[in-house]
Amino acid sequence: MHKNETCFVIMPFSETNHSIGTTDVVLMKRDWDHIYEKWIKRAVESFSEKRIECKRSPAQPGSFVRGIVNDLAESSLVIADLTGGRPNVYYELGVRHALRTGTIIITQHLSALPSDLHGYYAFEYRFTERSTDYEDAYFEFEKNLHDKILSIFSARVTSDSPVSDFLGLRHQLLLKSMEEEKNELVWTLNVCGKVLEENFRTAEWIWRSASSKKPGKIENMLVFDTAALDIAYARLLNRAWRCLPEPLLNNLMEVLNQDRRMFQSLNQYMTVLMINLSGHFSDSFFAFLEHAVERHATFKKKWPKLIESANSICPQIIAEPDVSVQKRKRARRG
Repeated sequence: MHKNETCFVIMPFSETNHSIGTTDVVLMKRDWDHIYEKWIKRAVESFSEKRIECKRSPAQPGSFVRGIVNDLAESSLVIADLTGGRPNVYYELGVRHALRTGTIIITQHLSALPSDLHGYYAFEYRFTERSTDYEDAYFEFEKNLHDKILSIFSARVTSDSPVSDFLGLRHQLLLKSMEEEKNELVWTLNVCGKVLEENFRTAEWIWRSASSKKPGKIENMLVFDTAALDIAYARLLNRAWRCLPEPLLNNLMEVLNQDRRMFQSLNQYMTVLMINLSGHFSDSFFAFLEHAVERHATFKKKWPKLIESANSICPQIIAEPDVSVQKRKRARRG
């Protein structure tokens, strides 16, 4: 059985005064009770698309601190009647806007609303005490309210306040930042791939020279570029990549670290060889060269796929505590 949706109503409880044109309108407590029971609650619970339970906070001192914040946070829908401009209702509306979306503003005098709230889920209703006019006025109210509720539950509009506007803008800025981060990652991988390819070619050249009867002169041999690999590795290790899925990052770090260590060892062999100037290739050095030649074929297949995977990432905003980022860094170092 599906859980019912909940609607929490914030509105005045006691006497209010407001003006419509040149007419002063006074609403007593009994009027507000009537508006809640016969207008708002009736219209909410007659919504046919979903079963919605409607309630409001009991009018008693201290009730705000004891329960209203929880209702504002947990309710899937909040209706705020701003008629009369009561400060406590505006305050509760501000709390709701800061917590989540899904708020409808109603009022008997739309032009009295602050300009900041115009254009959101707000509409005016015509309250009347005359029973002969009630049904027509109510059904117009019900239709407008149902349209707003349907828009919220169908997510046709994602923002219902200046706060959600700001968060939406922030979301877009974060997505743009992550897209730039992804481009930086792809660029880094392309550069790293070029350096690795040059190192593999150097290893193959030395291996062919070592395998021939007339090896090349040591002073003409190329050196392995391990500095660029160290920089790339440190960059990938220390950056908290928001756009990069952890499995892809771990695979990437594993491949890069294996080749990086292999070329560091080859570079050390080369350094010793060039210092001694003996021109003699040891068996262990030759074995390392053979290993590099064998890995070159794997690298040419695997590295482009890693770049393709990084390039196809669709950035998403996923909150991750700083402690998790630190754990990921420590795991990569291990």
